[in-house]
Amino acid sequence: MTDTVREQILTALATRVAAERAPLYELLVEDTVLPVTALSAGTDGVERIEYGATHVVMTVTAERVDRLAAGVNPSSAANALLGALISEATGTDRTLGGLCEDLQYAGGSELPRESGSELAGASATFSVRYAFVIGDPGSSPLA
Repeated sequence: MTDTVREQILTALATRVAAERAPLYELLVEDTVLPVTALSAGTDGVERIEYGATHVVMTVTAERVDRLAAGVNPSSAANALLGALISEATGTDRTLGGLCEDLQYAGGSELPRESGSELAGASATFSVRYAFVIGDPGSSPLA
């Protein structure tokens, strides 16, 4: 079976930001090599249907955690992680090689951290506009 356009986009974005397709809590185990990045898809919403294509907007969240360097403010470290995620995802080809119409930063935040933790993290949400041929989610009208 051919991967859907949605799956192709998620795979390409995960590769671009060096992410695992799993919840962050599953990746943060005792011997995890840091930094670690998790990527998860949110919901899809049909934007419009025209010219034999269904145009969709999907939300995707990337979360990254890294160890704090000595003397670095945790908030500053989290903001640097957020900036890196935004830059990696949107700094080059925002069509992911023609898989989508556009990829935009939609919002982000520092991840909550426990007092005294040696880790800092950030979460970035992206809005991905893509299309597939009506009735065939594995075919893109953009190709």
